Amino acid sequence: MDEVSEVPVLVHGGDGTDSTLLVTSLARLILDPDARTIRGFQSLIEDEWTGAGHPFSIRCAHSSFATGTLTGPHESPVFLSFLDCVWQLMRQYPSCFEFNEQFLIFLFEHAYASEFGTFLGNNEQEKKNFNVKTHTVSLWSYVNHPAVLPAFLNYLYRPYDQPTWPSVAPQSIILWERIYLRWQRNWSQFDRTLQTLNSWKQDEKRLVARLQALQQQQSEQSRSISACSTITSTEAQQHSNSHLLQNEARIILPHNPFALENLVKMDHLNITSFDNETDGEGFEVVEDAANNDGHTLGKRTAKATVNSSTASMLNGAKQTARQFLQKLGPSFI
Repeated sequence: MDEVSEVPVLVHGGDGTDSTLLVTSLARLILDPDARTIRGFQSLIEDEWTGAGHPFSIRCAHSSFATGTLTGPHESPVFLSFLDCVWQLMRQYPSCFEFNEQFLIFLFEHAYASEFGTFLGNNEQEKKNFNVKTHTVSLWSYVNHPAVLPAFLNYLYRPYDQPTWPSVAPQSIILWERIYLRWQRNWSQFDRTLQTLNSWKQDEKRLVARLQALQQQQSEQSRSISACSTITSTEAQQHSNSHLLQNEARIILPHNPFALENLVKMDHLNITSFDNETDGEGFEVVEDAANNDGHTLGKRTAKATVNSSTASMLNGAKQTARQFLQKLGPSFI
């Protein structure tokens, strides 16, 4: 599919097993982010090269750089050309590929000489005739082993879901020295530097993961503290309101049944609001209780600032007192 206009594209070559596979593989690598992961790249090689019938045996049976009777008419470094193109892409997009240069070199070496059966045979029919799948081990089982896989990982990798369009300008294409000059240069210093960089990146990932875990833990603790504070504040408010109502009730409600009856009858309880010259927010409550003989037991005057909620409480108190006296009966007094 054309990435821009989304139309089907047909790629056709001579036999369809060499340059055709190279072109389709590169197109998939450029357009498909999953193909740039190490397992996705393994799948790409299986689909586009070994499964599509690239003749590895006759293309890579002997070194393409050999001379004399060892060389044959069908030898060609097509797969090496593909790996070279992949390396050029990796150099231009160093953080978009999950695998590293060492993985490409590893594939190059095993395409020419391998103890695994992945690159044996010229097509699926030959693999079946020689029982390659039952008598050999897959190269990918070795690559994906937990003890081996880290050596092939690019620790600068960051998933990138956009196409990796390469620059094809002449100055952008350079020699892959690690392949073509691998025995002419000393790569020990380069390898040590790369190993140090990978170690730093691993430490960074561990620290970032630890930081994220601590941030999540802190967030959960903050939510718990906030919830506890809300509950405590609500309980404190309810406790405060309870004490306030009790205090107001002490001012208004007498503590003997005779005054309770007077409260119900409203004979000795006068509630008048302050006039405009005062604060205008309270009531003056005067309580006068008398005994059966008509003698005054005492007189208490209290001034309290109340609001609408207290007025509602007064009405509730009167209703409660009335019900209480009804239960006592008329013979109580």
